[in-house]
Amino acid sequence: EHKWISWRHIGETPEFEDLQEMFRTVGIDRIVTMKQPFDEDLIRQFYATVWVSGDCDAMKWMSGTLRCSINRREFKELLHIRFNNGDDLHDEHTHNPFPIDHFSQFYEEGGRHTYGKVAGLRALPSVINRIVRATILPRCGNNDDIRGVAWHVIDAIMDGRRFDVINLMMKEIAISKGIIGQGIYYAPYIMRLI
Repeated sequence: EHKWISWRHIGETPEFEDLQEMFRTVGIDRIVTMKQPFDEDLIRQFYATVWVSGDCDAMKWMSGTLRCSINRREFKELLHIRFNNGDDLHDEHTHNPFPIDHFSQFYEEGGRHTYGKVAGLRALPSVINRIVRATILPRCGNNDDIRGVAWHVIDAIMDGRRFDVINLMMKEIAISKGIIGQGIYYAPYIMRLI
């Protein structure tokens, strides 16, 4: 289920008072606060008809009987993303996966944990994971695992490294299009398109 974030409530917790600034630094502080009602049937039609260009520069889909399209610049503006470019985290994940010792920074020292699991995460990466998983990188299924590109998203936010969130979302839309029984990922953002 897609959720939205209230920075005011998160900022009331002293250890997370800098969290909004971390998201602002990478340009995604506004998109995670977007609250938008959506029509599930329209979103399912979107996924049944969407085409994403190979370079993730455009999308086309049907809404009712209308053919719709959007380019990455329009999508960025519609979702209030402030930066035009950044790292391609899907490519980074594919071609430059983290070595196992890189994961130790995300976990409590001396605690029992298994890399790739949520249990044992430090507070900050844990909260970033929960925000990301409910907004810009939604997932259905096992909430106990962190898989794939999610580690690169968490790492980029913690390091203040800009990444191309539109590219990330368009690739995720293209990937999830073909999955039977998928959730209706990005529903509020897609509803803005429609």
